Amino acid sequence: MDDESRQTSNDGATFVLLDFPVGSEFGIDFNVYRVAENFRGVKTIPCGPHFIYYSTVSTHDSTVGPRSGFFYNFTSGEFVVKKWNKFNEDIDDREVKEEEIERLRLNLHDTLDRCLAPYPFENYKKWIGLTDYISKQVLTALNPVCGKINSVSELIPEQYPTSNEVATSSLSVSSNPEELLPKIERDPNSAIRFLEIPKHKHPFGATASEITKHNIDSTFILEQIMSQSSDTNYVLGELQFAFIAFVVGQVFDAFERWKLLLRTFCTSDAAIGKYANMYKNLIRVLYFQLQEVPTDLFVDIVEKDNFLTVNLYDFFSNVQSNESIDHTLRTRVDRFKRYVTNKFKWNFDEEPEDEAPVVVTDDNS
Repeated sequence: MDDESRQTSNDGATFVLLDFPVGSEFGIDFNVYRVAENFRGVKTIPCGPHFIYYSTVSTHDSTVGPRSGFFYNFTSGEFVVKKWNKFNEDIDDREVKEEEIERLRLNLHDTLDRCLAPYPFENYKKWIGLTDYISKQVLTALNPVCGKINSVSELIPEQYPTSNEVATSSLSVSSNPEELLPKIERDPNSAIRFLEIPKHKHPFGATASEITKHNIDSTFILEQIMSQSSDTNYVLGELQFAFIAFVVGQVFDAFERWKLLLRTFCTSDAAIGKYANMYKNLIRVLYFQLQEVPTDLFVDIVEKDNFLTVNLYDFFSNVQSNESIDHTLRTRVDRFKRYVTNKFKWNFDEEPEDEAPVVVTDDNS
């Protein structure tokens, strides 16, 4: 542990989880534990955003259940206590009584300390590179209303049929009892609250030539997304949030959001010169993310639909042809291009197979 990590350890926070089932999985950031008898949580957690997650494991066949988790922004020396609810098989939403928290805190350097796993600092710098734009504002805005991020969507009935509807339906569709079941929808309280994506790619009243331009250049969409926050880098925080929610939290919807945002960044030609500082930061974000993409996911986004190579090709091409881009950004992009070319053996000098842009003509032309 270096001096910086040692100081961080001394100022670290503590997360205590009581009554968690033995043999279950518990994780923080990129570190996963199979819980033993005396496990009570994690100590020396660095300040800042972390992702805590867990899964129950079947005692019969060792099948690992769906993953649930949540982001938490720890402060220096913070002492957080949660309890496991064995009936709901989840961390209890109810606050632990202050007297019990204080009793545990007083016991921290005695018996409790031996039951806490130390935060593994060998992965800490990597974690910072993946979360440095996930601010308190980002966490507050994006976290689901229910407070937890679930790998399996929570479903609720749209509405239950009335007794009259059941009686009527039972007479007409008795051969198909499934029609008597309530319609199911995703619980909106369990959804990550991502920024709204505009439904239209161009402003209202745009001409045919303007529509064609906006179909090629996504700057209008990007600026509509950015306008929902006063912080220019907020959308980078959402990109990082979505990446962690998928790679660590196993939420597929977050992967789709990550792809959508990345596509928007890469195809926003005018924005690259206009928001140079944000794009400099984007390159750093992508550098860390590309190092952590799981192998199976990498195959999906590279070999299956050529997603990454197509979008990075568009990005590099836009930078090359955009004369308004400053020297610092252009240099950083060139360095990033060399990195991905050498690491993944991709050729960005040849245009990948992709659909041609949509061209719109006036009706009278």
